Amino acid sequence: MKPALAVIGTRPEAIKLAPVVRELADRELAVEVLVTGQHEVDQVVPVLRTLGIGPELIRFGSYRNSSGVTESIGHLIDSVSAEISGRNPGVVLVQGDTASTFAGALGGFLRAVPVAHVEAGLRTHDLAHPFPEEGFRQAVARWASLHLAPTEAALKHLLLENVFCDDFRVTGNTGVDSLRIISESIGEKPILDRIVFTLHRRESWSESMRSILRNVRRAMDSYSATEFLVVRHPNPVVGDETERYLGSARNATVVPPLEYPAMVEALLQARGILTDSGGLQEEALALGIPTLVMRRRTERPELLQDGEGVLVGNEGAGIESGLAQILSREVPQANTFRATVIGDGFASRRVVDALLECALCGPVRVGAQGAQRA
Repeated sequence: MKPALAVIGTRPEAIKLAPVVRELADRELAVEVLVTGQHEVDQVVPVLRTLGIGPELIRFGSYRNSSGVTESIGHLIDSVSAEISGRNPGVVLVQGDTASTFAGALGGFLRAVPVAHVEAGLRTHDLAHPFPEEGFRQAVARWASLHLAPTEAALKHLLLENVFCDDFRVTGNTGVDSLRIISESIGEKPILDRIVFTLHRRESWSESMRSILRNVRRAMDSYSATEFLVVRHPNPVVGDETERYLGSARNATVVPPLEYPAMVEALLQARGILTDSGGLQEEALALGIPTLVMRRRTERPELLQDGEGVLVGNEGAGIESGLAQILSREVPQANTFRATVIGDGFASRRVVDALLECALCGPVRVGAQGAQRA
């Protein structure tokens, strides 16, 4: 059996595919990881290693970021497609909606290699929000052979779209697996008078982003006794503006992107979250943290339905009133991991079960020359 090839380009993909790779390796099934280079390697590899993925499983693509979005995606498609051709895997594993996911799925499709899509079926039904990710995930659905939906609602989206495939599974969200593993290793932490803030979505760049930051700054000034942990995005388009608007506030603690365990610890100690991140919405739901989602649309409505999340738009007009609601709540004793509709922390087992049921992965064979792929 040829190995499964997990395509990972970004830190969120590493968080969400690492437990799947770990599950494959623990069952002695053949697997390799292709780190594409979409995000810097030093943002991706430490996450993989933290979650138990050894260097013997990791391969590196030849892609390097370009300045233009179109050129960058074109180069990424060429690089990932060449790796798929050279490695000839039995299945290409992609996750979510990134450019690397798009490139991996397209490369597998064009090379006639089955594609398994982890976190399939998320939708806002608005190609502009999030952009370009909504377009990527809809395209990948047309190329995948196995759809691994995190929830029944995500599966319903695929069925309504008449996706040409009979292989669907509801597995739960694999990112919740990583959160369970790391939060359990950290243990219970006291909650601080702290709000965690992150901002990065491309559709909120320019004036929308400045409007968000102005509203956040007003909220920070209104609640001067509360610390705002501002996680500055590495892209200077976002990071510089964030620093300019928020960095001078007395109650701002501006930090670079935190290592994954440090970020989980920050969440465990947070009273609330201000974010436009999809992954943080999932983590907030699993930890029960009140969250203001700075977007016009979300493909993760479960947080809103649970009552812990409020959509405040990508200009942030509802931030100050939303924070008033969060800060008026009684502070719980601790933020602890809990099973929810998006996952119980064991989705990766179901993903690997599905791969085996569809005969898309097989065991490692150990021969005279050492471990080889069966």
